Amino acid sequence: MFWNFLFYMCLCRLTASQDSIEQNCSKNSRFWEERCQSNQTLIVNKTLEIESPPRIHIYPPRYIYYKVGDQVELSCIADGFPKPIFEWTKNGVMFNIGKYNDRMVTMNESGTILIKYTKSVDDAIYQCSATNEFGKSMSDFVNLKQAKLKQFSRRKDIKKIYVEPGFSLRIPCNAPYSIPTAKILWGLKGTINGSVDAINFTSAGSTDFLGNLFITSVKENDYHKGKSYICIATNPITNEQVFSYGTVVQPPRSCVNFSCGSDRISPHLMWFSGSSVVGLQGRKLILKCIFGGNPIPKITWQFQNEHKHSFGWEFLHEGQEHIIPELRIEEHIGSYKCSAENSVDLNLEKIINVDIKCKFSNYCITCKCFFFHSRFLI
Repeated sequence: MFWNFLFYMCLCRLTASQDSIEQNCSKNSRFWEERCQSNQTLIVNKTLEIESPPRIHIYPPRYIYYKVGDQVELSCIADGFPKPIFEWTKNGVMFNIGKYNDRMVTMNESGTILIKYTKSVDDAIYQCSATNEFGKSMSDFVNLKQAKLKQFSRRKDIKKIYVEPGFSLRIPCNAPYSIPTAKILWGLKGTINGSVDAINFTSAGSTDFLGNLFITSVKENDYHKGKSYICIATNPITNEQVFSYGTVVQPPRSCVNFSCGSDRISPHLMWFSGSSVVGLQGRKLILKCIFGGNPIPKITWQFQNEHKHSFGWEFLHEGQEHIIPELRIEEHIGSYKCSAENSVDLNLEKIINVDIKCKFSNYCITCKCFFFHSRFLI
């Protein structure tokens, strides 16, 4: 007597990596990312309810900034079968949300926490975990930080800098402590009423990534009749503003009617992004080279020693900034050369090597399922 049996078998591959781990992109990693994002695995899991460990697929960013009283949501949503149980830690210690039920709730049977109004004591490092009998999935650490902005360091007197026309100049900002990093602008403070006006930068004015001000070739109008250059720091969360003490730029006392200085100064490097820069796939990247000289140097860029541009590239501040709106590994890894020239010297160049890293999702389960028929003799 023969019995017929229909067997069903799934072979699953589990790839696990914390979102915080940044790895060099490759074709293999992109392949698995695409597999993770496909709907096929999700349909199989939902339809057949395959027993599987949890996978946290919605979680907060690494940094969340708040001001006291803000409402904040810490997302934590996972799949897996049986349904996972969620827990949180705060600064590495188990976090009992029930102690704060007057202002914290969990949402929709998930691990998501809603903080109705924040306090200073909420400033901490959080982590969510989802557990069932087949495994445990953990989110990346979440830094919940209260926004703060301190004052500039005090200085007794207004600083004076003497520089001849045609020469380059750097005015440091010395930005104050800020969470998150403050946005930096420069202004001019009047000598009579103390009003502050924005600076309209020409091709001779620019700032580095720390907010320091560079004037590549000082002209008569850069002295601004004794007004003070001030650095303005703004916290992007609280919108608080603080102002630095002023810096006055003047020609030397021996310079009468701006007759001193030089109109022939070779290009020289004042600041650049660095010889090695790492960006994240899909994010914007800004490369920058600031050159001094008189006449003001013309700046050009080359990629891999070729004058070729990718669609969407931008060049700002007379070529000082090279902006790549969205990094792609197949197009943008390599060496970038910024070159400066004027009528005094033909060429001065700097090389910036760019690498790109990408992120994996927390967990990816990829399954291949087979049906097969067997016949047994009894």
